[in-house]
Amino acid sequence: MRKGNNPTKDLAQVPDPAPHVVVIPLYIPEMDGYYKDALKVFETCLESLVKTKQPTTEICVVANGCCETVTHRLSEYHKKGWIQDLFLLKEGVGKINALLKALRSLESPFVTLTDADVLFLNDWEKAVYEVFEAFPKAAAVSPTPIFGTQARLTYPIWKDYFFSKKLQFLPVADPEAMTRFVQSIGWPRLDRKYKEVILGLKSTQGVKAVVGCNHMTVTYKTSVFRTLPKGNSPYLLGGDSEFEYLDKPPVLCDGYRLATYQNYSYHMGNAMEPWMQEVFSTLKTPADSIDFRGLPKSIMRPRPFVFFLKQKLLGKIFGRKSFRKWFYRNKGLQKHQMDYFFS
Repeated sequence: MRKGNNPTKDLAQVPDPAPHVVVIPLYIPEMDGYYKDALKVFETCLESLVKTKQPTTEICVVANGCCETVTHRLSEYHKKGWIQDLFLLKEGVGKINALLKALRSLESPFVTLTDADVLFLNDWEKAVYEVFEAFPKAAAVSPTPIFGTQARLTYPIWKDYFFSKKLQFLPVADPEAMTRFVQSIGWPRLDRKYKEVILGLKSTQGVKAVVGCNHMTVTYKTSVFRTLPKGNSPYLLGGDSEFEYLDKPPVLCDGYRLATYQNYSYHMGNAMEPWMQEVFSTLKTPADSIDFRGLPKSIMRPRPFVFFLKQKLLGKIFGRKSFRKWFYRNKGLQKHQMDYFFS
């Protein structure tokens, strides 16, 4: 029998969302085999984030069918205050569907979606902030520039800067960071030619960004996810899920997919290595305070007709090898460098 009135009844909720939330989907079903180092890798990721993030940034972890050892450790981190929001899913639902658990109710204007094996570096938020500030149409910004992203879902940039000298090939800022990335995904090395030049964008204020981005760790304007498919992804991993749910939404809103010019995070993979601890030991609390609420308010709205037009028309034009070569030459690519992108 109920006695009295619930004291929260009819009370209005006053939302005060964090300006920036980092969401980490985590899947560690066991503690051996492929996942032997997975918990340690995740803890390094989490601690690097706690050390380098701004005080106003919150961390959300979606445990996606993790074993009991991992869920117990997560609960400890939650009590400790390192994790502000914790979702514990009993069954594994896949990376994208785990992210959707957080995304569908998120009110923060900016959200970083990151894999659980990313090592965040000093000032990564500041660098991402500066790109958003310099390029108002930026919808997704990664702190990890990688090679070969210039032609993937970047037509809004190509269209807006087709005749501009601000879109130019630039020297790669941190070639060894790119080598470390490919080694972390199982490649033995990265050919020198891929570490020489990269397509970049330069703002009026002089801020440089790399055209295109990965989906390993990316900060988004949360409003782009209003375009998400209504249903969940049918894939646990792979398929077209990352394209439909992560890559396409920014471009569907006619937004730019960019990366910072310098490297501000590393991919660790599933095995701990000595260099990771060496890098981790250099991390420190940010000296400069930034707040993503200071960025101009810009709601990204879906523009499906514009998206269709650009993808079809520009895709057809840039699909011609001869045209692409001409375009790249006009953007500063030297004749001897053409083989980098057309071999």
